[in-house]
Amino acid sequence: MRLAAVGTVLILSAACATDTRIAAIESALPAVTNGDSTIQRSLAEWMDALGVPGVSIAVIDDYRIVWAKGYGTLSAGAGGAAVTPSTLFQAASIAKPVTALALLHHADAGAFDLDADVRSMLRSWSLPTGGADSGTTITLRHLLSHTAGIRAGGFTGYERGAPIPSTLQILQGAEPALNTAAVVDRKPGEAVEYSGLGYTMIELAMVERLGRPFERIVDESVFRPLNMRNSTFAQTLPEALATRAARGHFASGAPLPGGWNIYPELAAAGLWTTPTDLATLAIETAQSWMGRSERVLTTATTRRMLAPYRERMGLGFVVRADDSLGFFSHSGGNQGYRAHMEMLARVGKGVVVMTNSDVGHPLTALITLAVAQHYGWPDTAQRRFSSANAQLLTEQMAGVGVVRTRVAIDDTLLVRYAGRYELAPGFHFVVGADTARSRLIVRLGDQGRLHAYPESNTKFFFEAADAQISFVDSAGRTSALQLHQGGRIQMARRLPQ
Repeated sequence: MRLAAVGTVLILSAACATDTRIAAIESALPAVTNGDSTIQRSLAEWMDALGVPGVSIAVIDDYRIVWAKGYGTLSAGAGGAAVTPSTLFQAASIAKPVTALALLHHADAGAFDLDADVRSMLRSWSLPTGGADSGTTITLRHLLSHTAGIRAGGFTGYERGAPIPSTLQILQGAEPALNTAAVVDRKPGEAVEYSGLGYTMIELAMVERLGRPFERIVDESVFRPLNMRNSTFAQTLPEALATRAARGHFASGAPLPGGWNIYPELAAAGLWTTPTDLATLAIETAQSWMGRSERVLTTATTRRMLAPYRERMGLGFVVRADDSLGFFSHSGGNQGYRAHMEMLARVGKGVVVMTNSDVGHPLTALITLAVAQHYGWPDTAQRRFSSANAQLLTEQMAGVGVVRTRVAIDDTLLVRYAGRYELAPGFHFVVGADTARSRLIVRLGDQGRLHAYPESNTKFFFEAADAQISFVDSAGRTSALQLHQGGRIQMARRLPQ
């Protein structure tokens, strides 16, 4: 794939120095070591090896966006439109700190008490009581920091044209919602348990207390004050935005049906935006933390937001304990998209990277490390590229990835494989047959549903995950499911109907 540096915004006056840094980052990202193998490649070569069609980057230095640039195309294949700094990507879970900013803005105005029981704020739905949360107050502060003990899990999205659940159906786990219901799995306040459903509860509380659609609330309290013109929580994108939206891609390189999934869980996963807009938000948050701006939050509230509440979670952002640099960050991963934003508030340095591929995460991490090195971030010496990311990148560069081909099989086999399989005590695969589309629908535990496609009569692959499943017959019936992932094979026995 040819690197397409098709859109650039240079904001720093010292353009020559900026051009040199951009060229250095593009030509050789940091070396990646995996065992005895060390590889250093250009941004274009990594995009090609991973099969990432498009990347967009915004770099912050001295509290300014010094450059923003797009690479590659909105969709895979020849003739795709080029990514520019105004190309929209799904930000996925980066929606959560944006939601937190909007909620805290209204808490500053007196509309919310962060330490009141959230049940008292919800009129149309009640969180089931008893068990782990018996007699315990669950607060907005708990929900913001993922310490409410609400069942963990993310959201897989809905194909365009499919039935879309309401917020109440999502919380209830009722059809057509694909997730399980919101319940309390552990005692609130004890530990961080990352929960998208917790942020859906925040969304409902905001809508019911303020009496306006969630999209409008965030637009009025965050987007307009910061002039974030390319950011929206609209899930039916206006045509003017849809033409500038990057299409999502599976790890296999195949595009998502319809270009992207719909995420009705707005507060948790429904943000469309650009790196430039997110960089603008990061700069405002940093300036507020420094006591220099209060366009969205008061300085006192921003400092509470970026202070560790439990472990590395602040109120919306990931933070560091005992950190003098004012570090805050968040990553996002919707089906077909991966993104990362990071900022050092005290020194005004940061970066936002967005991609349109399920395998974009290691690339966002590598680009972040490159920016830290070239812009002299004070914590560069302590930064490490994870071994898992290094293994993925080196394997992809070596061509280990296998291209899988979908084949036609008899519908009776799909029906035969449907059932429940126990991978571990209390941890089950639930497999359903979708004969209309010649595939299986698979859910593991509380995770979202995945589609599995046949590559033989007994083996199926996931486009949305680097894993396969196969089925084992015994005495004329299907007796087990095998999970093939990461070089391991795990057996799950079939349970009685």
